[in-house]
Amino acid sequence: MKVHDLLLVCVAGSCLLGAAGPAAVTPLDEALAARDYDAGPFLRGIREYYSSRLGSRMGIRSLSDLPLYQMEIELDALRGTLDCHQELNFKNPWSEDLTELVFRTYPNAKHLVEKDGQNLTIESVTVNGRPASAERIHPTCWSVPLPGPLTKGERVRVGIHYTSIVPRLPPSAAGPIGTVAPGEMMQQLMGKDAQMGYGIFGTAGGVFNLGYFYPVLASRTDGAWDTSRPASMGDMAHFEVANFLVKVTAPRNMVVASSGIKVGESPLGSGNRSVKETFLLGTALRNFALQLSTRYVVKEKEFDGVRVRYIHVEAHEKGACEILDHAGSALVAFQKLFGPYPYPELDVVEAPLTGGAGGVEYPGLVTLAMSLAPGSSGNPMGDLMGMLLQQTSTTEFVLAHEVAHQWWHGLVGSDSNAHPFMDEALANYAAVLYFEARHGQAKAAEQLEVQLALPYRLMRILGGPDGQVDRPTSDFANQLQYSALVYGKGALFFHALRRMLGKKLFFTRLRTYAARHAFRQTQPKDLLASLAGAPGRAGKVRELYQRWIHGRHGDEDIGQLDPDGALQKLMGQMRTPGFHDMKIQGMDPATLKALQQAVQQALSGN
Repeated sequence: MKVHDLLLVCVAGSCLLGAAGPAAVTPLDEALAARDYDAGPFLRGIREYYSSRLGSRMGIRSLSDLPLYQMEIELDALRGTLDCHQELNFKNPWSEDLTELVFRTYPNAKHLVEKDGQNLTIESVTVNGRPASAERIHPTCWSVPLPGPLTKGERVRVGIHYTSIVPRLPPSAAGPIGTVAPGEMMQQLMGKDAQMGYGIFGTAGGVFNLGYFYPVLASRTDGAWDTSRPASMGDMAHFEVANFLVKVTAPRNMVVASSGIKVGESPLGSGNRSVKETFLLGTALRNFALQLSTRYVVKEKEFDGVRVRYIHVEAHEKGACEILDHAGSALVAFQKLFGPYPYPELDVVEAPLTGGAGGVEYPGLVTLAMSLAPGSSGNPMGDLMGMLLQQTSTTEFVLAHEVAHQWWHGLVGSDSNAHPFMDEALANYAAVLYFEARHGQAKAAEQLEVQLALPYRLMRILGGPDGQVDRPTSDFANQLQYSALVYGKGALFFHALRRMLGKKLFFTRLRTYAARHAFRQTQPKDLLASLAGAPGRAGKVRELYQRWIHGRHGDEDIGQLDPDGALQKLMGQMRTPGFHDMKIQGMDPATLKALQQAVQQALSGN
């Protein structure tokens, strides 16, 4: 059976595509035409708060108004390849007629492929069941011409069969903290490109990261498709929400984590080389991601009406309950602050990541870098780095940041390439708010300094210039400047705004922003309008926004780093009883001295 037949039978128990008339009297074009589909099965993929009032809370009449991706994915784990077929049932929501649909193919981004090569190959295309073509705009963007104008409210069905090679990530991506050489770390900070796009599409250590792995319908703004090339720094792009029915065929002993929820599983055959089919459903997702590994084990617990699963490698079992608790507690805190989480489940998954990424967000799924997972690294420097992470609560902060993305980017969409501060700065400040809600104001103040202010101060002392926060990712000189201005200065704007408005009004306006733009795309003007609120104090809010987001007052507002004071504080922490025992960890005096010299050199800018 084809995927769109098999999945609909398994999930819905009936054909969602609607019944055509008798074959003997129905013209072929009418029989092959795209039809409305039954929205009923997708109600299980979204929480009742949103499904009960689709018009006011999602801006749609029916869930069937959303595009429907039906996918069949077969993973060859030994070869690291995918063989896939997808059918997109698309209803034109815009007033203008469409003559083409445009798809993005992220696996062909230049930072993922060898010279003149490609990872994703389109084998064939159909439109309403008839053979069609895909015209390449550039390696990550394809146009599928339509046989005639598609007017508002009309549907079309586009099928794409494709094969993919999943790139091999460096072994360090799946290793513990401390396995990345200091020189490589510095190169990551000062480089403009993230190593292999942070590893969001790749494999290492027996784990497959399948983010943006399929041809995704491009976003459309002001009557034009988004055909920009994806940057290797920051997130890929922005997409409209859609529904998904997915069948994954993979080795039988593989654990499958995904956006959406699992609705069925069927083993095929027996023995070590047998496979299984996993059936997945997603409702109103901006994109669909998969994580697969034979090494994964699962821990789960319900938090505030949502099932949270932590999927990790067995070697990291020791800290699994703590990670699960952090993620669930963040979800609980953000539901109180920003409004209900949209989906019945959230997967938090360990992943081999590169380029210094601590985690990556997808709707209903977030990844945590394997290097941040608790556990012994097996080497003294790695253990020391792990203790530094623990002292600064970095892993917990990263988890809170990624969970916050379920609201700022997942629920409320924005263009991550053109305006990355809209989701990243807000998610970073949300992580500070989580620490305040769970650990108190003193802990939150520490995180504000370490995670938001310190990156800006480090950038300045290393010679990086202050600058405008709201600009495309391609306009930042390197990762350090991107982090300092977007994650640091941009996030601190929200802290300054909170002080101006007061706690109650600040959170009221954030909740209004989330509710007004849920499942929609936003621009900076939409964010500013929600934050400014009604006339009265709106002028002062706009002045503050202009100062922090467009101005160059960081040194005055944030302050600069005192190298001597920072070094003394760091060395003092190293001497604190209980921070670590150098003898137990095997840290010899010469190594410690070299570390101290390296820290001093980095802080002095020499």
